[in-house]
Amino acid sequence: MALAVNQYLETNYFTGVYDTAVYTAVKRFQEFMTLPATGTADMPTIKQLLTSNGYTGRSAPACDASTIVDREKAQTLVDHGYKIIGRYLTGTVGGTRSKAMTDSELKILEEFGIKVFPIYQDGGYYPEYFNYEQGFSDGFKAMAAAERLGFGYNTTIYFAVDFDAYGFQITNLILPYLIGVRQALDTTGGEAGINKFKLGVYGPRSVCIQADQDSRIKADNSFVANMSTGFSGNLGYTMPRNWAFSQFYEYTIGSGSGAIGIDKNDYSGRDKGVSRLTLQVKTQ
Repeated sequence: MALAVNQYLETNYFTGVYDTAVYTAVKRFQEFMTLPATGTADMPTIKQLLTSNGYTGRSAPACDASTIVDREKAQTLVDHGYKIIGRYLTGTVGGTRSKAMTDSELKILEEFGIKVFPIYQDGGYYPEYFNYEQGFSDGFKAMAAAERLGFGYNTTIYFAVDFDAYGFQITNLILPYLIGVRQALDTTGGEAGINKFKLGVYGPRSVCIQADQDSRIKADNSFVANMSTGFSGNLGYTMPRNWAFSQFYEYTIGSGSGAIGIDKNDYSGRDKGVSRLTLQVKTQ
């Protein structure tokens, strides 16, 4: 039944036998979710089929954080196996502590071999924030911040929808906001029609799915808020087909000055992130 709900097996296919069809469906699901593709319905696979965050003890190569990374924290990330991190283009935590990445931080991350994927969130945690005009404005603000830091062509910027949006809110607020973002990003297409930045969406599964499927938005990649297991937008929804990152567990790693709070992220490989080496060279 869990395979059927996740659209990996027909609902009328219940024989009570773990046959080739079930084995194949399990393996396909594991491959899509970047679990070990054994075809065996082990505990991590069962939990991933039944909950949005799955088995939180699994390892992950990606994470995201609201803390500026210095050398001590970069070493902690490397020591714990992290190779890619989501960081914010702008903004603060609680209106005081900056969460925006810096030039020096990007240099440090390159030095330690850690790639970056940029996130834009200067609001986005309550329904009233979202409308077309805000999306159009945020699109330009995000691009300006990304360009200042040197992010270039084919970089995906993830725009955050950081609350449990109900269906009518997605239709009336979120989608118009993302249409505004898309139209802002489209202004960089030029005659070739190739935008400088790709449109990414951070949010619960329901938001990411609709942003992918809506022809006015056509989100390139999704950063799925699977850690929020109680969100209605994560209950009964499959993983979006364009998922790049999947946030599933919050914890602190390291100690002393090297301690850093992060969210563990599954990584599909659809968005490989950016290293300092691929950033544009900025004139002094």
